[in-house]
Amino acid sequence: MMSRECESMRPLISAYMDGELTPTEEAQLQQHLAECSHCRNLLEEYRQLRDQLRYLPPAEPPPHLRQQIWHETVEQEVARRGRHRPWAIRPRLSFSTAALSVAVLVVLALLLSLGYQRALPPAVAGSAPKDGQLWPIYQPIEITFNKPMDRQSVIENLRIAPAAERERLPVSWRGTTLIIGA
Repeated sequence: MMSRECESMRPLISAYMDGELTPTEEAQLQQHLAECSHCRNLLEEYRQLRDQLRYLPPAEPPPHLRQQIWHETVEQEVARRGRHRPWAIRPRLSFSTAALSVAVLVVLALLLSLGYQRALPPAVAGSAPKDGQLWPIYQPIEITFNKPMDRQSVIENLRIAPAAERERLPVSWRGTTLIIGA
C-alpha cells in the first residue's frame, strides 16, 4: 500500500525520469527509493514504459489531412481576398526573392559597365581649350579622357611645343582629367 510519503514522491519520480530534479530533490528521492520497494517498482515501470515508447513506429496522419489543411488555410484565404496572390501567402519568401533579384541586377549592371568601359578604346572626351581656340598662357589646359588611363604613359607621350615648355609646365590629374600648367 502506498503511504503519504509515496504519494508525495510520485511527481518526483516522473520528474527524475525527465531529468528535471534539483540536486536536493534528487537526493530526497534517492533516499526514499532506498527504503521503499513500492516506489522502486514504480520507477522501474516508468523506465519500461519509456523504453517501449521509444520503439513505437511514428504515427501516420490520415490521408485527407494534408488536403484539409490546404483547404482550411490557403484556399479559404484566397476565397476571402477574392483573388489568388501568392506573395500574400508567403510575403517573407517574396521579399527575400525580390531583394536577391535586385542585388543580382545591381551586380550585373556593375560588371557590364566595367566590361563595357574596358572594351572602349581610349579617347579624349573633352578638352579646354577646344581645338583651334585661342587660350591665355596662364590658363591651365585640361584634357578629359573617356576612361581611366595609364597616367605615366600619357605623360610620356604628351607633345608640347616648344619642347622647353614641357619642362616648365606642371602636370597633374583630377580623376580622368589631365591638367597641364596648374
